[in-house]
Amino acid sequence: MRLDLDLPGSWIIDPEDVALRIGVSPAALKRSVVEGNARLLIVPGSWVGAGSSRVTVHLYDGGWQGTFDRSGQLVADHVW
Repeated sequence: MRLDLDLPGSWIIDPEDVALRIGVSPAALKRSVVEGNARLLIVPGSWVGAGSSRVTVHLYDGGWQGTFDRSGQLVADHVW
């Protein structure tokens, strides 16, 4: 899994990877985001750790959080 910076400055993560980690289909995750039933939070920079970024996805009563190094590689994750 990678976290990439899109050209306009938006962070991109593959929703299929996240959906598999939280146990829903990619279509269900995308639908939840569009309907406003999922919260996504990306915290870039040193607040998380030197050069790392954290992505958090809250979906209903569960979620996923991943920490990415400065190259965009997933270094740790947690599912609840």
